[in-house]
Amino acid sequence: MGNDEDFEIPMNEPVDKIPFPFMGDTLAFDFINTEILWRRKPIDLLTDEHALVLWWQTAATHYNLPAAPTVTPELFETAKALRMNIRRIFYSLVLEQTIDNQALTYLNTTLRQVYVQVAITPHEFHLHYDTVASSAKPLLPILESVLWLLTSAEKNRLRKCRNDQCMAYFYDTTKNANRVWCCTDCMNRARSALHYEQRKH
Repeated sequence: MGNDEDFEIPMNEPVDKIPFPFMGDTLAFDFINTEILWRRKPIDLLTDEHALVLWWQTAATHYNLPAAPTVTPELFETAKALRMNIRRIFYSLVLEQTIDNQALTYLNTTLRQVYVQVAITPHEFHLHYDTVASSAKPLLPILESVLWLLTSAEKNRLRKCRNDQCMAYFYDTTKNANRVWCCTDCMNRARSALHYEQRKH
């Protein structure tokens, strides 16, 4: 799972032509990265059920995923709520803040729709589960990625892009854990903005 350091958001394209970014190096981060800042405004790339299917099909080329599920309105709303809450959890982790308790409660509630005897706690991440059938079962690959990040991944490698005009998260897989930008394009934009501000002053 190499990161896509050359990903570039086409700034002059209409919103519906923006490609899904895949630079998170984990499925969970690439899922929450379907919300982006575009022309300094937050944009949601998962606009409807069809967009979620298209994202899943694209994700399948990066990860070993099953075929895209049938996305009902209920599953679509569950996916959007899951994305919002896991973003809150990783925002807290990256900034080394107290975990958002409401977001953690939502994650545990969703996990219990898929797993038996599972809970994530803010201080010690323990996991014991058996899968069961439920309406949230199609989201299992995303949940497994979230669980891996919380229970097995190195926490000092969880990153949010250093560019203030970017919402992207990624898992730093570099040897020295020194990656701070989601992609080279973001790095260049941030450095250009800094250079511009320095010249102004």
